[in-house]
Amino acid sequence: MLAFESLATLAVVRGLLCVLPFRTIMRGMKPGPAPMPNLDDTRRETIARIVAATASYVPRATCLTRSITLFSMLRRRGYAIVLRIGVRKGDSGSLDAHAWVETCDGVCLAGNQERGATLMRFPSITDDVAAVVAAGH
Repeated sequence: MLAFESLATLAVVRGLLCVLPFRTIMRGMKPGPAPMPNLDDTRRETIARIVAATASYVPRATCLTRSITLFSMLRRRGYAIVLRIGVRKGDSGSLDAHAWVETCDGVCLAGNQERGATLMRFPSITDDVAAVVAAGH
């Protein structure tokens, strides 16, 4: 079921990115309430791997498409995560845009290991709650 949800969400996100500005899409995913306690980190990683694997079936599923999909799926399940948009150095030395998803304590999720310098961040929860989660309280 997770693979089907991932494929459907990837397709919807890809379509939305073609017709709506990025900010409009993210406005629909404002920070939510406090995360659910005692969530299984292995499930979070499993979802991240499924999104990375199913992205190959969606044409032009860029890192932004994959990251918004992962952010959306994990946010719905109550995980405290952050979508980051930034730049990184490309193979030819040029700067390339990049998107990735991290936990509130800075751990990158599967398929997003190549971080960049953050230009924008979108937390799944409010910053004050994220600080408490990252501190482990």
